[in-house]
Amino acid sequence: MEAGAASAVWPWAQDELGGAAKPAVLTNTDGYQFEKIAAQRPDLIIGIYSELTQADYATLSKIAPVVAQPKDTIDYGVSWQDVTRTVGAAVGRKAQAEKIVADVEAKIAQAKAANPKFAGATALMATTWEGYYVYGSQDARGRFLTALGFKLPAGLDQLTGKEFGVSLSRERTDLLDTDVLVWLIEDHASDKAKIQSDPLYAKLNVKTQARDIYLENEELLGGATSFVTALSVPFLLDGLVPQMAAAVDGDPATQVVRASPAASK
Repeated sequence: MEAGAASAVWPWAQDELGGAAKPAVLTNTDGYQFEKIAAQRPDLIIGIYSELTQADYATLSKIAPVVAQPKDTIDYGVSWQDVTRTVGAAVGRKAQAEKIVADVEAKIAQAKAANPKFAGATALMATTWEGYYVYGSQDARGRFLTALGFKLPAGLDQLTGKEFGVSLSRERTDLLDTDVLVWLIEDHASDKAKIQSDPLYAKLNVKTQARDIYLENEELLGGATSFVTALSVPFLLDGLVPQMAAAVDGDPATQVVRASPAASK
């Protein structure tokens, strides 16, 4: 496991944490651990990027004021820009939050301009949870791709509906056949081999033309891809964009160089 994964403080956030104590990390496998949350004695509970229910909100509100996800968004569907602005306003740093958003958006625009082949090319992020699971346009990973100029496969949002992603049926494996496909996996060697040996996947252009990229979840780039915050996006631009640029040309001879797990620290 990469340093930072256990405490949810990865390298892109370490400078901001400084010498403060690392936060406690709780699980919500069986629901929110309300007693443990209360034990942290929070002044504010932020649940913007979450799946808070009305009942959860009511219980948490007895502990401290709660900032929940907007009513017009799906669970885990808020953009990093809205998260940054909302948190900034909640803690009295609205101007600082706006500057952070503007600075990061400028870096995204620079990466987009430097890679004109991204414009209009199809891209997708996927994982091997419950078969092949793909992320839609309201998911942070899908938003990252479209911000760079990519478009997601036609019909994807019809499948994801009000969820941030969906498991594909075997007959819809064709949706994976994009100009760039980023896989989030557990083990680079074994999971990549398993995916590429799947007869349905092996015949797709995304595989035969070497357009697929593989990131381990616990590596830095894998973590940054799933976080997609104002702090992790610049890290992601530095590490993932060069790989996507190599993949999007569709030339199998163009090697997609896997970033070192410790790259860009």
